[in-house]
Amino acid sequence: MRIMIGILVVLLVVLQYKLWFSKDGAQAVSRMKQAIHLKQDENKTLSERNKAIGREVDELKQGKAAAVDKARHDLGMVKQDETYYQFIN
Repeated sequence: MRIMIGILVVLLVVLQYKLWFSKDGAQAVSRMKQAIHLKQDENKTLSERNKAIGREVDELKQGKAAAVDKARHDLGMVKQDETYYQFIN
């Protein structure tokens, strides 16, 4: 009986060691979860940026006013004797 209990205790210690300290153990799982959360946040930011760019492309395709505004803002195109004001919502 003592031998059986001793074997079970040793087996329990070995399994616990593998669970907590092996390369596939609990620490690795925790690191992976943290990396997943960081990537999800990054993906959300990039997705929002892509949507904004998509809206801008749609505006440029639809009207000349958006193209003129884009040229004025990005390229600094202002007519002679003209003062350009940009209002940001």
